[in-house]
Amino acid sequence: IIVYSKSLYLALTKKKEELRNCGLIGVRNARILQALFYLLDLRQAQTAFRQLSDINPMSCHWGQLLHKAEALAKDGVNKEDADQIDLSKAPQPPICGAKLSTLTQSLATKGVRASQALKPRKTTEKITGLVQQAILNQSGNLPHKDSIWHAIKTKNYTRREQNFLFLAMHGAQRIGKYWTNIPGYEDRAICNHCNEIEDMEHILFKCNRPNQCSIWEEAAKMWSNSYGVMNSPVRHPATIPEATSLNRDNLFPIPKCD
Repeated sequence: IIVYSKSLYLALTKKKEELRNCGLIGVRNARILQALFYLLDLRQAQTAFRQLSDINPMSCHWGQLLHKAEALAKDGVNKEDADQIDLSKAPQPPICGAKLSTLTQSLATKGVRASQALKPRKTTEKITGLVQQAILNQSGNLPHKDSIWHAIKTKNYTRREQNFLFLAMHGAQRIGKYWTNIPGYEDRAICNHCNEIEDMEHILFKCNRPNQCSIWEEAAKMWSNSYGVMNSPVRHPATIPEATSLNRDNLFPIPKCD
């Protein structure tokens, strides 16, 4: 079996027992690896693995396989969202989990936390849906939620910018409806210029304050330095370049100064 990814090659060979001993706790694609390990155990014959970089491209037979493997790998890397693999029919090992002899307190804590499903926040689900819909309208592709969250953590943004996008996705800034639950501060929830709820969407796109157009003009200049001409702002601040590489048009026009 020719393996393109070095991390996968190590997981299936040298680190296989180590990963099994820890029960794949905290390991990405744990369910897929678990199914792979068990399928390998079910085989009665030996299975040989070779890493793609170790193959001689000048060999006629291996050269063709190398070309096909590279093409498949590039197709997978260029996908905006990873394929959703159906594991419902995959054989499950009779015993799974971490070994007590190798279990540490830290690993056990991670396992307990991973087993506790967190309740989705309504505001987060709503905003994530808006971001997905905006990208779908522009690119024709519906991004997976994980792709959006991964895009927020890109190194292209400073820690401060990442925090802003993270709070925007959760609707967690102390604006708008946040103040309606605090007695005596309800007036802070309303935009004193438009008399509407002052949430992030209102601040960025809907507020009629005279200086908003100047802010968008400056944002367009900064955008052009890295991503080209910005014809219109996006629907929501968390719809960011790494989530989709296509143009962002036909949503909201940039406010024009009179």
